[in-house]
Amino acid sequence: MSFADSPEALLDGVLFAIFMKATSELHCRDRTASVGLTHVLRVLANETNDKRYSGRAAALLAGHASKDGYERQARIRLEEAIRLFALAGDTTAADTVSSALENLQDLVLY
Repeated sequence: MSFADSPEALLDGVLFAIFMKATSELHCRDRTASVGLTHVLRVLANETNDKRYSGRAAALLAGHASKDGYERQARIRLEEAIRLFALAGDTTAADTVSSALENLQDLVLY
């Protein structure tokens, strides 16, 4: 089977590649690439109504907000991610993000 036979698989592969690259760049000193890729991921996921990747983008944006000391913005993004993961039926991801939300104060200080 080729990607031409399964455009959904191609799209999922592209979204996954963007997500992984944005995630790997999250801990770099200059996070500009990660922020840009996260916004691309968010737009693509929203346009294709993919709640999993929309949730992942929201969680990444929460990470950036946390690293920049914006606790309120990080909290909003984490709550958004939880909601999106729940809509996608991904309870594991929703639980993981809920845990991050509970420990947000420690994350912001990190």
